[in-house]
Amino acid sequence: MTWLQEMRAEHEEKLAAIHADFAEYRHEITAVIAASEARLVERIHGVDERIGRVEVRLADLKADLMKWSFVFWVSAVAAIATLAGVLRN
Repeated sequence: MTWLQEMRAEHEEKLAAIHADFAEYRHEITAVIAASEARLVERIHGVDERIGRVEVRLADLKADLMKWSFVFWVSAVAAIATLAGVLRN
């Protein structure tokens, strides 16, 4: 009977050691996941900032394009009006 009790005690010790090891691994994995999430959040914020800068540049380019389109349109109308005036005379 004592042999059976010794085997159970040894089994319980090994089981406790296994549980302790898994708890330690869980803690380490949780720490690694938290660090990875923090790095991912930082990278996402960096991408958001870059997207914001690109949006500003696109808005500036659009404004410049509209300005130059207007200048081209006015000069084309002026050229056509001048040609029409020359052809009438």
